[in-house]
Amino acid sequence: MLNWILTRLNRQSNDDLESARALVHAADRGERPIDPDKVRELARALGLEVSSHASAADVIDKIRRELARRGAL
Repeated sequence: MLNWILTRLNRQSNDDLESARALVHAADRGERPIDPDKVRELARALGLEVSSHASAADVIDKIRRELARRGAL
C-alpha cells in the first residue's frame, strides 16, 4: 500500500516538474503566462511557499531556482 501511495506521489511530482519546466522555458522565450493563479498553484504543487499577491515573474523565478536546485532544469 505504501509503495502505491509513493508511486502516485512521484508520478504527480513528475507531471508537476514537466509543467514547471515548460513554464520556465516559455518564460525564457518571452511568452507571458496566461493565468498568474495557475503559476502560483504550480509553485505550491512543487512545495514552494508563494504569496497570493506575488507576481507571475517572481513566482517563475522561484520555480526556476527550485528546478535548478533539484537538477531538473
